[in-house]
Amino acid sequence: MIKEKEFGKLSLDQAKRVFALLYGYRSEKHDLDYDKELNEKLKSAVEPWGHFYEVSFIYTLAVFLILCGLDGLISKIAGHEDPQEAFLNLAELDLDDLEIPEDLEENMPVFLSMLMAIIGNIQSLSQFSIPLSLLIERARSGDDDALFKAVYVDRAALQAPTIQKRISQAQVSDDEDFMVQLSKAISRTRPRKRPLPEYDDMRYMLEVIADMDNLKNLTSTQIYNLLAKELQLYGNDEDDRLEAFRKILRKRNKVARK
Repeated sequence: MIKEKEFGKLSLDQAKRVFALLYGYRSEKHDLDYDKELNEKLKSAVEPWGHFYEVSFIYTLAVFLILCGLDGLISKIAGHEDPQEAFLNLAELDLDDLEIPEDLEENMPVFLSMLMAIIGNIQSLSQFSIPLSLLIERARSGDDDALFKAVYVDRAALQAPTIQKRISQAQVSDDEDFMVQLSKAISRTRPRKRPLPEYDDMRYMLEVIADMDNLKNLTSTQIYNLLAKELQLYGNDEDDRLEAFRKILRKRNKVARK
């Protein structure tokens, strides 16, 4: 029997492990950015990945894990008495201990492209509280602001058919304003009010909580205690910081419900 958890469906230990995974991902990405030899290998092997943003982040992640030969483990998560613990155990697996499918090497371009799309979705969650795939979905419905945010996060999103179509429409109609705003997104001078980068980790963890447990099941004080006091991702213990956090939470909920 599972003991009661401190934060809905997440225990404090599980929350810390989730953040440790995020920290590890950031460290590996930093190493990749400065590994010139590996970068050259990736550039020669990777294929365009913008089209992966046309499907949901969860779908892309699931297919990626299946490519890694983890489909058997994935199927066990849903029926586990503690799905959050099962998912963490999967995420914490050492790749050196896995039996990698023999055909993975021949599928390496697809594998790398999906990995880049996953990274883009994670960055979008950290920056704008929604995955990049959802920004593309909103852009498909006519939301140009979502389109510009998607390009701001990952300029490879320009390859997505939804964005290609919108650019074509703007070209046909000589929509100069759209083109100017798009160029600003590419140069990352738009949006001008990009949420503060120092809170990227906090926003990401907030979405993890939302994904693993409905935020309505937790009070704003409980969420604040986890993110600010336990994980130290936001401000300090002063009362005014709690009120400021509640404003961030309300804004996040408004974006998520849009």
